Amino acid sequence: MKFTTWSLEGLNYKNTTSGRLGINFLFTTYSVISSWGLLGEKMKYLLRNLSLVSVVFLWSCTSGDDIVDYSNLAPENTESGPTIGYNEDRNVYFGDLHVHTKHSFDAYIFGTTATPDDAYEYAKGSPIQHPLGYQMQLREPLDFYAVTDHGFLMGNVEWWADPNNTTPGTEPFTNLNTAENRTVESIPRRGALFATQVRSLAAGAGVMGTIKYLWTGDQARAISIYDVDKHRSAWKDIIRSAQEHNDPGNFTTFVAYEYTSSTTRSGDNISVLNPFGTGPYEGGNLHRNVVFKGDKVTVEPFSRLKSLNPEDLWTWMDGLRDRGVDTIAIPHNSNGSNGQMFELEDWAGYPVGKAYAEFRMRNEPLVEMTQVKGTSDTHPLLSPNDEWADFEIMDTRVGGTAWSRPDGSYVRQAYLDGLSLQEEQRGNPYKFGLVGASDTHTGAISDDESDYHSKMMIYPVPD
Repeated sequence: MKFTTWSLEGLNYKNTTSGRLGINFLFTTYSVISSWGLLGEKMKYLLRNLSLVSVVFLWSCTSGDDIVDYSNLAPENTESGPTIGYNEDRNVYFGDLHVHTKHSFDAYIFGTTATPDDAYEYAKGSPIQHPLGYQMQLREPLDFYAVTDHGFLMGNVEWWADPNNTTPGTEPFTNLNTAENRTVESIPRRGALFATQVRSLAAGAGVMGTIKYLWTGDQARAISIYDVDKHRSAWKDIIRSAQEHNDPGNFTTFVAYEYTSSTTRSGDNISVLNPFGTGPYEGGNLHRNVVFKGDKVTVEPFSRLKSLNPEDLWTWMDGLRDRGVDTIAIPHNSNGSNGQMFELEDWAGYPVGKAYAEFRMRNEPLVEMTQVKGTSDTHPLLSPNDEWADFEIMDTRVGGTAWSRPDGSYVRQAYLDGLSLQEEQRGNPYKFGLVGASDTHTGAISDDESDYHSKMMIYPVPD
């Protein structure tokens, strides 16, 4: 059972009745106070203009849900067509739908400077450099690839590290990834930035940031060091790169990103200015990669700063589908969800039924069952007679050492629960297909054990 951190979370008030009511409220307040005759002419003039300025300011907070057609970024003279050797009955393709580059906050903090272009060139067979300086290259090119940088803080950490950036509060990040600083000795500094700086961003919310947050429903607007233009620019770079590297019939790219949610129901001191509270947090992993189909994409990705509730993500996806933009979400690392990924209740705690099953399956037809942070097939406690049940599992929560409850965290049990629900005429929300991925944070998938460089960026090298 989960609880939404704040009742207004996830709404975009500019495009809702609440937004229009907010505008009406400003002018109604002015009219009522004026009619009471309590204000002089100068105060009436000031209040009237303040209302107008507030409306103009709030309306200038353009929606990240606006859709843009990026077909102009695709290479010219390309036509869709079958791959050489295409078989109408069955075809096998190899690729990765979970790749991070410098635009992900954690990848950049730990030394990655590879761009989406670098990632796609790598997938096509070209060498690129690891953050520690050595070369990475595939033995054989891949058929498809998707850069899935975190929507959360996308593009901002690189800007914080820019020496030309003078925004107060970003000083600890300055010159983080200059050549002389990309060393194993820098690991403690990087770890501290990841563990403390990033997780306390909302503490510096200002008045204007709070107003923007209340208006848009986007908590990023309350973070004083967050730059929405850098965020949108990084997202557009990811889109551009995918469009330019897509080669129909030879190499397929997807515009995608990671929705990085987690359960925070045990957080304390939750407030308007700090909806996540101060912890300690449950930290159940609810991450999903969201993949777009076609050339039309939103101005911003839907991130955890808009809502932690995956059902809000699905609602957003349904809304896009109604506007002609199709997407799918692919959950991963359910093994670290502490039983939250495949529940028999919805987010509000009600038993799931047919409507929920259709809602979920419409948006999540696939699950990433295996990657570097463990396999999510099953657990020895769930499959005691399966001698392979403990194969490459990680039974702790993602990003911590706390144990992750197996019940509700593994695919095989989800399949059984789905069949049981179906038998009870409640629909089957877990009738999904399976994929595997790398979750690399260097831009380069590490799929060869003889040349394994892990998902990590700058990390201690064993003797």
